[in-house]
Amino acid sequence: MSAEINIEKNHRIEAPKKVADFLSASQNNDPMLYPGQRPENSYLTDGSLVYDLEARDTDSLSFTLRTAEGEEVNMDDFLREHGVPTLEERIPVLAFGANLSPGSLASKFAKVGRKDALFIPTAYTTLINHDVVWSGGPGMNGNFIAVLYAGPEVEGTEVQVGINFLTREQLLVMNATELSYQLAWADVSIEGHPVRAYYYVGQDQIYIKDGSPLAIESVPAKNRSIDESNTTELLNEVINNKAIVDRVSEEFPDLAEVETVEDYIALARALRAEKRSLKLKKAVHDALADEELAVQVAPEGVLHRMESWANPSTLPTLGDQQLGFFHHPIYRLPTQELGEWKDTEARARLLRSITAHIVRHSGGRLIIDENRK
Repeated sequence: MSAEINIEKNHRIEAPKKVADFLSASQNNDPMLYPGQRPENSYLTDGSLVYDLEARDTDSLSFTLRTAEGEEVNMDDFLREHGVPTLEERIPVLAFGANLSPGSLASKFAKVGRKDALFIPTAYTTLINHDVVWSGGPGMNGNFIAVLYAGPEVEGTEVQVGINFLTREQLLVMNATELSYQLAWADVSIEGHPVRAYYYVGQDQIYIKDGSPLAIESVPAKNRSIDESNTTELLNEVINNKAIVDRVSEEFPDLAEVETVEDYIALARALRAEKRSLKLKKAVHDALADEELAVQVAPEGVLHRMESWANPSTLPTLGDQQLGFFHHPIYRLPTQELGEWKDTEARARLLRSITAHIVRHSGGRLIIDENRK
């Protein structure tokens, strides 16, 4: 049964819920919960609570929320009271998988070790002629992941996505978890307001069944014409496919003993501890492709792909965009974008991964223009 989009424009603002009430793969240590539960409406999370948002009819994008004390307040005023950047000081980033789940966001930014780094507004919108489909095989954690797809099979579909509004520090953290992708941008509309949103794209492999991709059944959409499935069903198909198991078992004999989804997850975890789960992922993906159960696709409609994007200092905030500026004039090094972290080793790991990405995409050398301060 398709999860239809049904968001009332003037819904009653609900009292805040707990982040723990929304199951997610990272928060609950269960890969099969991917992509995780999302609130019905646009929301703000502070890492502990999830505040329902209602858009206001104003000249610029604006929201109201209900506090834990029951008071309805302007969201920007609420953010200021907590000493964190307002909506116009943040960069819009498109989310369609785990990054729409409050539990996933809380887990991802907990490593910063500061409460202010957990505040994230997320506004819902729809993309026409797109859908969110399953990847072409299980990843290193054992679950399939979400892919944004715009092929001819989904023409006319309106899929619900979100826009995470991130600070530059938060975007650095997010970038470090998405380094296998590139960044692109697309112009979208949120509550009638034009917004340029950045999103992660790659040469994705998607799962194919009966000649078509499979939509993620938990992702709301209208006019969906392709079949839906969940990651448990897909993983069951993999471990019960003799041709795939026989082939992959040549390199990973333990796969031949896998009988249940739980067995596969346990195998993936064991191999991850041995730093071999990436090889398992590749072997299964290759086998699925050879059996014509997966296909490599180039992202359709990706017109604005960015080369080296790991440093977000030149990306415009929502406020920049509202003023007509789509390039931020100040260049800063990644170290300047990060605040103090309690987990200093996590901070160092993030900087190493970001630096490696910038060097890789600058022809093997890190280029810094000393004239840009």
